[in-house]
Parts: sequence; C-alpha cells; structure tokens
Amino acid sequence: MGIRHGFVVAMSLWALGCGGGGAGNGPGAKGAEGASETGGAEGKEAPPPAKAPAAGTKALEKRSAALTFDLVLKKGDAAGGMQAGSWSLEEERALEVLGSEGSAVNKLKVVFGKREAKPLLGVELTTATAGHTYVLESKGGNVDITRADGKEVTGAERDALMSEYDWVGGPSPLAKWLGERGPGDGKKLEGGSAETRALVGVLAGVDYQSSKVSVVSKGKSGSTLTLDVTATLTLVGGQTRFELTLSGPAKVDMAKGWVSDLALKGTAKASGKLDHKKGVLDVTGKGEAQVQRRSE
Repeated sequence: MGIRHGFVVAMSLWALGCGGGGAGNGPGAKGAEGASETGGAEGKEAPPPAKAPAAGTKALEKRSAALTFDLVLKKGDAAGGMQAGSWSLEEERALEVLGSEGSAVNKLKVVFGKREAKPLLGVELTTATAGHTYVLESKGGNVDITRADGKEVTGAERDALMSEYDWVGGPSPLAKWLGERGPGDGKKLEGGSAETRALVGVLAGVDYQSSKVSVVSKGKSGSTLTLDVTATLTLVGGQTRFELTLSGPAKVDMAKGWVSDLALKGTAKASGKLDHKKGVLDVTGKGEAQVQRRSE
C-alpha cells in the first residue's frame, strides 16, 4: 500500500491522524477543552468551528519522525557506561470524508498503508491498525467502527483509532481550536493533548497525556494559514522516556480543510531506566528529534 500502490483516498483537518495506538496513547479528548487564545479580549468567546469538508474530500498523508540520542547509564552511584542510538518512523495513510453536516464529520474512511519503524531501545512501537482499512460512523452519540475486510475490530484497534478520531460526529479539536477563519496575524493559541494530537498527529510510542502545543499565526495567503508551532511531547521506549521540545512551521489549507505541511525539530531529554545486561540502570541523556507530516 502507499502512493506507489495508488492510494487515492483522503484526509482532512477534521480527520488528522494515524490511529497509531502506541505506548501511552490515552483516549482522545473531544473538542478543545483547555485551549486558550493569547492576545484576545479577556472572556472572549471561541470563534465558530470551521465548516467540515464535504463528502468526497480526500487527501494522502506522509508522516515521519526521528530521534538520535546519547545516554549516560548508572547503577546507583556507579557508572554504567554510555549508549548512543537512534529511532525513526515513516508512515503513509489516507482518509476520505464519507459524510458531513455543518462543522461535523459523521462518517470517515481511514486507510493505513506503508509503515517502516525502527525499534526504540529494543522496543517495537507497533500499531494494531497497520495495513487495515476502517470506516468510522457516528451513530446514536457513539462512534461505530467497521473493518473493510469484514473482520471483527479488536479492542487494541478501537483504542488506537479512538485516540485520534473519537470526535467523529462533531467538530474536530483542530476545527474548534483554529476556528472558521483561523487566528489573526500575530495571534497566539495554546492547546493541550487534543490540540497536539490534531495538529502534530498521533505517533506510536508518544504519551500525549501531558503534551502541549502553541501556535502563532503568521497570516494567510489565499486559503493557506501559516503558523509557527511549538510542541512538547513525551516519547516512551520501555522504561526510558524522552521529553521532546520541538518547533517549526506549519501550513493549513483552510479552504480544503487539512494540514498541508508541518516540520518540527528540536531537542530530547532522556530519563527513567533501561533494562541492560548489567541490570536495570538509571538513564539520563540528551538528543535531537524531528517530526514531519505532509498531505496531498
């Protein structure tokens, strides 16, 4: 699967995601609770969410992440040595809006394609959804999920999908956060877990419970909204945690309704423990990380 095999299915701003379901991926949060705008009038009501893309809206997304690190290992007060390593991930997915009304996407098709990932400190950051196709539909206030091949959806698959698509049946966190027209030039918006997942995307192995994101509008050119983005994420590999602080530009096509480009890079700070041949060792260290996504 992937571009080379002819994916022509779709993704929208209201359907941003990979449904990865890696370590620490908690359930998705509907709406944009906890999000705030800096620079506006105090007590100002949130702008109306953007109109949902029409049925048939399509896009194909490529997503990648990479980390290089140098670890210092200790056992109590005794030195345990040094360890250098790296991790990387490349994914393709495609989404198609099958039904929408007002600001809500009511039916969404998600296709998970090509995926290549290196283990992180020996831990495979797998996804239950890899290689499968799903339809998510709002029914009676719940999200009904079916697989295209007719097989039963497992609990792990549902958890992975709902980590990013539990809003189906209403506006997405990103649609609510950015509003119909997007923030004015120079305006700053701050968001939590839901907004981070919506803008940066869900990646296997990332714990989003404490993640944060902020954006500063650089203005619009036509239908393209340009943002300066800062995000903090926690990547987990076994008992080792990497606190990522990332920044960079993003572009959102407000007319078509998807993030067309995002490129973040920054630093990583390691902590926790590592199961080593010398035993369970304490870990400190630093590294460099980057996250990218692009939609067509």
